[in-house]
Amino acid sequence: MKTMKTNFDPKYLTKPVTHCLKATCSLAESCLHSLVHRHLPPQSSYVCYDPRLQADGETCPTYLSNRIIRMAKGFRTGIQRVPQKDAKKARQTIRYEMDWGVSTYYEYRSGKRALSPEQQVVISDILHRYGIEGELFDAYIEVYPSE
Repeated sequence: MKTMKTNFDPKYLTKPVTHCLKATCSLAESCLHSLVHRHLPPQSSYVCYDPRLQADGETCPTYLSNRIIRMAKGFRTGIQRVPQKDAKKARQTIRYEMDWGVSTYYEYRSGKRALSPEQQVVISDILHRYGIEGELFDAYIEVYPSE
């Protein structure tokens, strides 16, 4: 995992992030909320935390690390290698363990939605149960974490 201390690159943002205005916070240099506020161009309006109500440093409940995470896009590569006799059961197992409906399953499978590292572990474990090894995901993207 990459950790960016004072560097900030908006290309890794996939969703709007709540701004933090508390510049005196000891975690400001590694908090995505603070970095977004300091590095993005001024806007007429944005969502922010009230600095008067926020704790400082280690006790801040809104702290969001600026650590870049690797998200997977799609898992057709892995699911298509499941033997035909097990394919339906594998899909059902993924949907059950991930608590996904049919539409959500296909959105993740196709890469329309990105899989978090935790979701990747679950999908990998399920596919390994069916004897599928090697590369399981179609592509990867690096992003800042979402709130």
